[in-house]
Amino acid sequence: MKGKSTGYTQLYRIDSTGIACLDLRSERSMNRVCHPDTYDDFLIWIRENADKMNHLFLVLSVPIIYNNFSIIEKPLDAATQLGYVAEVKDDLQDHWRNADHQLERLNFLKLLLNEAIRGKFRITILSGDVHIGCAGVVYNSQACKRSNAAIINSLITSPVVNIPPPTMVKQYLKSTGSEIEIVDKSEDGVIKAGLYKLLGDPRKKRYFSGRNYLELVHNTETGTQARWFVEDESEPFQIFIHPFKESDKGNIKIYKDISLRSGLL
Repeated sequence: MKGKSTGYTQLYRIDSTGIACLDLRSERSMNRVCHPDTYDDFLIWIRENADKMNHLFLVLSVPIIYNNFSIIEKPLDAATQLGYVAEVKDDLQDHWRNADHQLERLNFLKLLLNEAIRGKFRITILSGDVHIGCAGVVYNSQACKRSNAAIINSLITSPVVNIPPPTMVKQYLKSTGSEIEIVDKSEDGVIKAGLYKLLGDPRKKRYFSGRNYLELVHNTETGTQARWFVEDESEPFQIFIHPFKESDKGNIKIYKDISLRSGLL
């Protein structure tokens, strides 16, 4: 990536499709995920390419839309001081919703939404790292009435060789996964985020806990088909992401409760 950043972020545009892979590792510290220079250079690249893109696929190795683990972090602090569960505590520190990263996460989500709306293109986030599959969304409840650029989907998969999470972890995820997070409130609208429950699918699942991989079939004119192939499931889980559209009349249809189904898009 050109600019001041010294990390390993990679930015590409293939015709009207952008692919951005942000370096969330080499620049990471206890108090930040990416260096400010990386965000600055990424923003410059977006604005240089916005009028040439209709869809940006943003690769973030750690999911930015996911469960909140703050409830279990304090008990783990005490356990870690006794020499236990240090590895688990370290993993939780990696997550965007950790207290040390919340402001950085907020600013980054606002940047993505603002630039997608301004540039009139879709953004889809691709992530892994959590040994499970699921789909989430972050959106501006006011702006999405005029443009689906204000709806950013987050698709999470995991390496097909990864061991699925233990039963206790899956139970915790299910018990907290229905949260509709209020990310931010301002005069420009309320930014909300959460994970889809695929009620359009008879299995009605929010998490795909078997070994899985994600297939994307992208068409710049008609949209993107996302399908998760999951071990021991006879059919893939799937959602469809429509290409950019907007309306001056503010009549873009959107479901009020993002936990209802996988059909925002």
